[in-house]
Amino acid sequence: MAESSYAYWYVTKHPNHSSMANPTTSVPKGTTRINASLKEIQRHWIGEGRRRDKTIQSIRQALEFRRSYRIVELRSLFTTSDKDWNRRDRLHKQWIEEDLKRQLMVVRGSTITGNDFNNNSRRRSAMVFKPPRGSPTDAAENEAYIITQIYTAERVLATTEYLQGQQEEDYSLSSTGCSDKLLVLFSFEDYRSSQSLTTKAMTTSCQVLQRVYPERLFQLLILEPPFWMRTLMTLMYPFLSSDTARKLQLVTGKVSTVVACEGGRPIRLLRWI
Repeated sequence: MAESSYAYWYVTKHPNHSSMANPTTSVPKGTTRINASLKEIQRHWIGEGRRRDKTIQSIRQALEFRRSYRIVELRSLFTTSDKDWNRRDRLHKQWIEEDLKRQLMVVRGSTITGNDFNNNSRRRSAMVFKPPRGSPTDAAENEAYIITQIYTAERVLATTEYLQGQQEEDYSLSSTGCSDKLLVLFSFEDYRSSQSLTTKAMTTSCQVLQRVYPERLFQLLILEPPFWMRTLMTLMYPFLSSDTARKLQLVTGKVSTVVACEGGRPIRLLRWI
């Protein structure tokens, strides 16, 4: 469970590398591992409505997904030599590279969530933006799509934990500090039906992400959803927890881009009207 934390995993795998927030940090002690595990368990506990049996079931399923999809190995596919990989790792890297050519996913290292850019709702967190796919996904490509979604989620997780490590150095933020909740935007503007996913790819990836990353989603905005997407979301709702379902929002109408500024750098955010 401790390796659910990207920061914990990185420091244990790279003991000679200093921590982002504390250059004197060495290999984590036993208490650090316990604390990292407890934090992840707490997310499952909250996500399952503080019900013991449901929480245990959720954790077991998350661990099984982590093993079956080799999530820890996915983290280093593009940073380590392929001589240490097995055949499945090479295949996963190939899948990710090919799928990202069909649907680019942008992970932004800093954004602001909340109702106002100037009040106490300011937070630093991560955002991922996905434009429409450039080509359809058939049944044979379901697994590749799911692996790519997990890889992207891990990159967003790494970005979020990096921002949390920088929190103490940034006094421009309010006392609410850094959020570990993610803002996800899926755009279907100029979408064509020939680019659609299979229902299995969509529902399975949603189930895996919800189980492996509980209490991580701040909000999922689906911009300009086509008719089939609204129908599909209706079918998917029974598979989602009530908390996750509340965080999904289909946004139609004119979408405008606004620019905020934090730390002297422009940050592009999407606001719907």
